[in-house]
Amino acid sequence: MSAPATSRRGQRDAKPRQGDRRERTILDTTRALLADVPFSDLTIEQIATAAGVSRSSLYFYFADKAQIILLLYAEVLEEMSAALERWFADPDKHAEPWSRASINAAVTVARRNANVVCAALDSRGSNLEIDRAFNQYFDRAISRSAALIERERAAGLAPSCGPPAEALARALMHMTLHSIHELLRNGGSSADAKALIETLTVLWARGVGTDPA
Repeated sequence: MSAPATSRRGQRDAKPRQGDRRERTILDTTRALLADVPFSDLTIEQIATAAGVSRSSLYFYFADKAQIILLLYAEVLEEMSAALERWFADPDKHAEPWSRASINAAVTVARRNANVVCAALDSRGSNLEIDRAFNQYFDRAISRSAALIERERAAGLAPSCGPPAEALARALMHMTLHSIHELLRNGGSSADAKALIETLTVLWARGVGTDPA
């Protein structure tokens, strides 16, 4: 799970503080603006005006627009992580296979936040904080997936032969995230998303060696 982003005021804490509502307004306003304006073209002036705050007030909370998208992106990654974390805690509680549930959650969350995800992707490679947030999420997802693969192998639900669980999880995660990002960039429909979920579920099952059904 990605670590919470920081604002210019320093490390975010769990306790509500004065100004949280204004900060949330800036975040939600940026999210809404991204539906019509590419992140590369979006300006601080546009965000401040739409949020009903002055530029100086906005800069009190965020150093620049990249820091705004970083926090929005971190929230999306945390939401994606939640389903896998539930499965890691106790997969026996769930009737649906963990791979299908996790893929469905990832695709659903990504589509619901497509503008934020695409903006963050456009910033990767040029923003170290966004890269760090993504890498933290990716590495944790690999670790959790590998642990679940090992559980299935130990339970006799998947063959113990084949590549190490972590290497297998890494390859499957790369495939999954690339496919989801491609879906978002192409503006995939609900039918496209459903087809992708089914395809990825089968590929994960075949990769791990479990029954795709």
